[in-house]
Amino acid sequence: MPGMNLDRMSFGAIGGVVRRTPIQIYVYNGQTVDADGIAVASYATPLSTTAQVQLTSRQTLKHIEGIDLTCIYKDFRIQSSTLTGLNRNLQVGGDYILMNGLYYRIVALPENFTTNWIWVVGCESTSLESS
Repeated sequence: MPGMNLDRMSFGAIGGVVRRTPIQIYVYNGQTVDADGIAVASYATPLSTTAQVQLTSRQTLKHIEGIDLTCIYKDFRIQSSTLTGLNRNLQVGGDYILMNGLYYRIVALPENFTTNWIWVVGCESTSLESS
């Protein structure tokens, strides 16, 4: 039985304050090793969508393991359920979000609802990097 999509239900109330921003999602597709023995990540064709974007709260940052204090973190609430972020146990190198010319490596997945919306935390960078 499908559940309620709280993101869709609440957008009317908060959409005027936190507007949807166009983004592209780069889903990790595996890696290869180049001639120098360096692992090179590859990504599927980017998916274009929108997200509600905010700076990540201090409370959320407290729960991110191995936090990089020099990074800017943002919360993305997206109508999707395919993002994974970094998971070394499953050999998944991490997904990225491209917004306004900057990449955000997904470092946390605080909420993954089964109703086709997800909340991820991204760490800002200027390029796709292998994890």
